[in-house]
Amino acid sequence: MQFQEDTLGKESNFKRQPKLPASLLRDFSPRGALYVIAAKCDDIMAARDLRRIDWPNPAKRKENMEILIGITKELEAEGLLRLPVVGLESGLGQELSGRLGEAVRKMGGTVVDNPDDPRVTYRICVPPPGVSDAGRGKPQQMRTLEVRGDMALVHWTQLPDSYDEWVLARHAPPERPQQPEGAKLWRVYPRWIKDSEVYNEWMNPADYEADPPAAAPSPPQPPPPVAVAVPPQLTPAAAPLPPQQAPLSLQQQTQQQPQVPQLQPQ
Repeated sequence: MQFQEDTLGKESNFKRQPKLPASLLRDFSPRGALYVIAAKCDDIMAARDLRRIDWPNPAKRKENMEILIGITKELEAEGLLRLPVVGLESGLGQELSGRLGEAVRKMGGTVVDNPDDPRVTYRICVPPPGVSDAGRGKPQQMRTLEVRGDMALVHWTQLPDSYDEWVLARHAPPERPQQPEGAKLWRVYPRWIKDSEVYNEWMNPADYEADPPAAAPSPPQPPPPVAVAVPPQLTPAAAPLPPQQAPLSLQQQTQQQPQVPQLQPQ
């Protein structure tokens, strides 16, 4: 919507609220965002006896801004527009955290003290050494979002979603599955907030996604037992078993009986 760019975009000095996410303006699902927007505009035109809303007319900018604010509130009430809940890691430092938090609140988001709070939808991570605060991605790389016939909808990294455009499909890179923005906790670098403030539009978090956290080191394992060999001379010898003898004959038994001495009469 050109009215948003002219009134709320990067070059505007009249930023009463962030621009509506471009993804809402492409939501054609039943009772989706476009349905809610159209229904709200219809109600406003009926209440004001208007034949149409004259968005391009600069003379009606203030009036149209009030209409846009009403649309925004309606989308929030329907659960279709969810503003970020941001958690800032302590390693960012007090000064940077203060500036980032102020920018988030100015755009209507919420900042919580604990980045591990389950309400957090965007965790602002400390960039590792050698990585910029925008992440490893290069600016203004093309990413294909959708292909229709010989045309492709592409997104330019680190530019707002409202800058997405249709190009010839043969000029676009292969389409890749996209992670829905509400499907997970996003771990992003500080530049996500900085660029969001500059363009007055919540930027695409996939362009600023942080590296996965390093796995916690496993606890040290005890060393395996060491088998000690016992020298043969120290090994106690088993007592030899007596040899098994054959049973004695009656004559042998008689010969082995002790001889009783004979007593002679005196």
